[in-house]
Amino acid sequence: MPRFPIPKLEDTLQRYKDVSKALLSDSEFAQVSKSVDAFAQGSGPELQRLLLELEKEAPYNWMEGFWQSMYLDLRCPMPVNVNPFLILGDDPNIHKNSSQVLKAASLVAAATRFAILARTEQIEPEKAGDSLLCMNGYTQLVGSTRIPLFGRDKYVVCKTSRHVAVLSHGIPYYLEVLDTQGAPIPEPDLIRQLQSILNDSVTRRFSAESLYPVGVLTTENRDVWAGVKQQLGAFSDENSKSLQLIDDALFVVCLDDTAPKDMTDFSKISLYGNARNRYYDKLQIIVTIDGQAALNMEHTGYDGQILARFMLDLYADAIQSKFNMTSTGLPSPKPLLVRTNASLQGAIDKATANWNAFVNVNDLEVLSFTDFGKNKIKNFQIPPDAFFQIAAQIANKRTFGKVVSTYESSSVRNYQHGRTETIRPLTIAARTFVDNFEKTDIPAKKKYELLQQAGKAHQTVVKNSKTGLGVDRHLQGLYWTALQKSKRIYQFELPTFFTDGYYSNYMSNKCSTSNVGGDFQAIKLFGFGAVHEDGVGVGYLVNSDSLVMAITSYSNKAKTWKDNMTKALKDLQALCEEAQR
Repeated sequence: MPRFPIPKLEDTLQRYKDVSKALLSDSEFAQVSKSVDAFAQGSGPELQRLLLELEKEAPYNWMEGFWQSMYLDLRCPMPVNVNPFLILGDDPNIHKNSSQVLKAASLVAAATRFAILARTEQIEPEKAGDSLLCMNGYTQLVGSTRIPLFGRDKYVVCKTSRHVAVLSHGIPYYLEVLDTQGAPIPEPDLIRQLQSILNDSVTRRFSAESLYPVGVLTTENRDVWAGVKQQLGAFSDENSKSLQLIDDALFVVCLDDTAPKDMTDFSKISLYGNARNRYYDKLQIIVTIDGQAALNMEHTGYDGQILARFMLDLYADAIQSKFNMTSTGLPSPKPLLVRTNASLQGAIDKATANWNAFVNVNDLEVLSFTDFGKNKIKNFQIPPDAFFQIAAQIANKRTFGKVVSTYESSSVRNYQHGRTETIRPLTIAARTFVDNFEKTDIPAKKKYELLQQAGKAHQTVVKNSKTGLGVDRHLQGLYWTALQKSKRIYQFELPTFFTDGYYSNYMSNKCSTSNVGGDFQAIKLFGFGAVHEDGVGVGYLVNSDSLVMAITSYSNKAKTWKDNMTKALKDLQALCEEAQR
């Protein structure tokens, strides 16, 4: 499998200029051009040389160390800021769709079987066209946890655990899912044990462990959580053992005592819901009291494409009920009690208050656009993803009053230990179309020509991102290399290219988007938090006859963007139909 390449410096800088030209005014772009040229003639070549040296030293991928640092150095809370969610499709078995225990047992059993394949590296290899995709992300999926430490966290994968942690009423329980020979526990046993957990947690819901749940601390600033976790472990050997067992678990199962009213409500539950019944340092399977299910993903070790494959396989396995397996009569699971004193309870109360305040500034809307999907878009002779992204540029301009930095995720698993690259949908051609779209003196056929040009330009940047010719990862590598050099060498200053405000504006991702495909029975919805305090986050699926989105914001812009996107899609449809008459 090829290694992730480092493009020529001059090529990346030219592509950066192209995106900047689409994003900025003429006067701003003139300033950027000067800054880029100065960088190309100044410190750029030396930083490029250092990056090429790193490429030779890196065992698999020159980006890998930077990527880990980007996640592990973050001090902000993980939920919303980092962890995305996916909502699972309904099970054809209506009994499981209405039963929390039946749904949870089938998902735990299926996820356990997937875990065995992941640990033994027997997951069926994936391909993109004729190219094999790197499967390393699956080795980071199960048994993994993010350990809070001061300054920089640690990512750990336990290869020997045979259990999952189950949360009910905020109390964690130890549930064995593999026997001593490594074989899965039969599903009837899981049903009985999960029911036992639910029953036991109800009797403990007014206990200190339920009133002061440790899981809410995973929503805290990472340094705060690191300090409190150390105190919890030092408080008793039982605490230390319980926390270690949670960390080592294959994954966490959250049995919620609420039923979502609709998809928007369930999206909120899945992204930032009952934090007192969550453990955001790990992969979580969330099952509501009425049998709906979702996944919340700790993002450090793998990306959304890995979780999507996990979810597809999970669904395909779980819908094949195995309730007729013989029960082995295992004893009821025991709670993993974490004892607290007044000081620790105060820290938990404070974390709860901080989280509630954070949730109150979050805004989430779901758009299920059913007028058309990719089938009709193809009839417009525009690539479906390009059509969506161009509509998003119109929505951005109508929401923010101008075009803004837009991010779209692209997988580069066609390279060793590859993760993601950035697609920049705001191309010069897209900007030209958006600027002319609202003008009444331009004929529909001319606008349609501009739209087709924008679609082709989008295909080009998508291809570049997938073939090692993206812009963002290369520039990030140069920036991180310069940052490391500034820490090692006296009086070395970061190049003006990185500090003049234009690069940070380019990287601001005021509209951050990601697409997990479409037409999946297994995946109803996908979403994540906005990455800009005044921007939007848009997780979307492009289905044959619909476009489904989860839109997030910290500044009450989700509803506005949703309405503007709805209108943009309809306006583009009207334009294409008029031009094709």
